[in-house]
Amino acid sequence: MIRRKVRFLLFLAVLWFVGFGIYVFNSDSDDRREEGRMKFHPLQADTSQLDHNEVVEPKKDTLYWDLNPDKSYQSFDERTYISKTIVNSGQDAYARNKFNQVESDKLKMDRDIPDTRNPLCKKKNWDKDLPQTSVIITFHNEARSTLLRTVVSVLNRSPARMIKEIILVDDYSDNPEDGKELEAISKVVVLRNAKREGLMRSRVKGADFASAPILTFLDSHCECNQNWLEPLIQRIRENPKAVVSPIIDVINMDNFQYVAASADLKGGFDWNLVFKWDYMQAAERTARDRKSVV
Repeated sequence: MIRRKVRFLLFLAVLWFVGFGIYVFNSDSDDRREEGRMKFHPLQADTSQLDHNEVVEPKKDTLYWDLNPDKSYQSFDERTYISKTIVNSGQDAYARNKFNQVESDKLKMDRDIPDTRNPLCKKKNWDKDLPQTSVIITFHNEARSTLLRTVVSVLNRSPARMIKEIILVDDYSDNPEDGKELEAISKVVVLRNAKREGLMRSRVKGADFASAPILTFLDSHCECNQNWLEPLIQRIRENPKAVVSPIIDVINMDNFQYVAASADLKGGFDWNLVFKWDYMQAAERTARDRKSVV
């Protein structure tokens, strides 16, 4: 009787181990399939053959619908502005900004970048009477070339009617002229702190000065892409309490190639309230795909 019970218990133990092994194997397979779906191929802009004195027109399939951007920046003397802070021979190109300033200084202020949007985004239409926004950009000792490209990309890739003003908040940079000279560009206003205030106080200062009903905060070394503004403002019109953020692509810190980021991301905070990006779960992607992707 005892031996019979022992054999039965051994049989149950073997059965449990076999079932557990099958479960682990299937879980690993699901994870591998999930990981395979999350991979993406970076889309890079080839600037190796670019003649920086030549104007490169964007391809027709990258133009925006009804954009009519403000092109007044084209009269700005970018070479003179950038030449005052170039990296001299023998100097470290990464010393001041932790990215390759030499490569950044080579690029045109309105260089073309690849359209990295989800194909469904290109089929979307937005309200044609969207409200204006004040774009607030804070900086401290930013490389002139990256700061200029940030400002120009806002003007060049936004409907002119939607940009009320671009407020540059200079957080006490060593050279006040880094920002001051950019006031020659239409819609650009420069505020300078009397001492270092930090990112948040500087943004609050810009917000206090802004006159548009919607505030848009940007870093001082970014480049806006196709239809970046309309879907953000559309969501705020739909829900005035919303705080929205776009997919953020990557600019390579060494060669400044533009690299697409995955669209299957969601923003969130860890328990230290540090913001981070996480991949969506399969169920979240399915629910998102039932709606329009912007």
